[in-house]
Amino acid sequence: MFSGRVTRRIRIVSAAMVHTVMAMTLRSSVPIARSVGLFTTQIYGGVPQSRQVGALRKGVDIIVGTPGRIEDLHEQGKLDLAPLVTHNLPLERYGEGIALLEARKAIKVCYRPWETE
Repeated sequence: MFSGRVTRRIRIVSAAMVHTVMAMTLRSSVPIARSVGLFTTQIYGGVPQSRQVGALRKGVDIIVGTPGRIEDLHEQGKLDLAPLVTHNLPLERYGEGIALLEARKAIKVCYRPWETE
């Protein structure tokens, strides 16, 4: 998968459907993140991937981006989201995922809308 030296691990991925919402999220989160020593980066389409991939290689704590580019980099093996997921469920088991979260038996649930049981 992704190769390169990473000293930081991704802790949060915030996806916004619209670039302007992503920018607002980033603008409000960067000062908070910096104040506690966390690094952020933005991932979005319409621009070359090279700077975004470079930031991922250096290591980031928080990614704010658009779903399309996040998915693209993940599918290309340049963004590993596995550490963010504790449970994988098909979307039709949404209720089960919510119950796991509410019971504090899961901290992260990934829903796979493309898969069915």
